[in-house]
Amino acid sequence: RNIEITFGIPMDMTPADMHQYTDKVMSVIERQNNKGLLRECEMALDGHTKNLATNIEQKAQLESKYRLDHEIQASRGRRGEFKLTGAQESQLSNFDNTSKNLREVVIPKLKRDIEDLKRKIEDV
Repeated sequence: RNIEITFGIPMDMTPADMHQYTDKVMSVIERQNNKGLLRECEMALDGHTKNLATNIEQKAQLESKYRLDHEIQASRGRRGEFKLTGAQESQLSNFDNTSKNLREVVIPKLKRDIEDLKRKIEDV
């Protein structure tokens, strides 16, 4: 995203007045940029929130599949309680780690960024 602005100033404008005028223009540009960043952060937050829900659901489905596989094998004569294999534990652990990262790091950071951008937009 690029913003290009061209403006003119009176020939007799002092450097101090030019700086003040330029600062006003730059604040408008920064506000518009922050509005675009806010929209991107809101979309990212929505996407990560959906990813978290999907991740939790997929973990539950996979764990159910493992239990069902164990019950099927038990009905064919396999004995013993249900216990995850190393690979199964690793897969479920990956789901847990992803959920934890989304819940504790990614989503809270996006929420803080959104609040910060909203404050910046309102302050101008």
